[in-house]
Amino acid sequence: MHDGYPLHRLNTGQMYAWLFSVVLQKQMCAWMGKQYKTGVIVLSPGLKAFAKVAPNGQITAIPKPWRRFQFWQIDNKPSALYGECACRNYIDPATGGRWGDRDKERGLGIHHPFCQCRQTAQAVFDQSKEAADARLADGRAPQARGDEWERAAQDMGARRGQ
Repeated sequence: MHDGYPLHRLNTGQMYAWLFSVVLQKQMCAWMGKQYKTGVIVLSPGLKAFAKVAPNGQITAIPKPWRRFQFWQIDNKPSALYGECACRNYIDPATGGRWGDRDKERGLGIHHPFCQCRQTAQAVFDQSKEAADARLADGRAPQARGDEWERAAQDMGARRGQ
């Protein structure tokens, strides 16, 4: 959220429509006004906030410099629960299969530890890479456990209060 407003990222096609068609821009704003009852901050595909849409569909441009947000902060990120996120196809070292195959067992829609939809993704990746490099330098396997990435994500999330 930004100043109490949810963040809605436009994809590349939607951004072209926003820039080149006033009619489509107004239709998008009308839809956003219904979806986000409090109003919404609109982000470019590069995650920069450039406009605010009021609940009635009124557009207010945000002046430069535009603030950039992280992917995990946006409200319309792909859902792991409904199979929308590409991280479902990432490798699951614990099973040797796809990350999304875990959902059949657990009944949960959780993003992969390295997925950009998770706040801890970069820190988990950095920690895991450092540990893997150290193990490889010692002639050991790069991972100590199959669930190492998920445990690191849980630990970091707990430390951040997530």
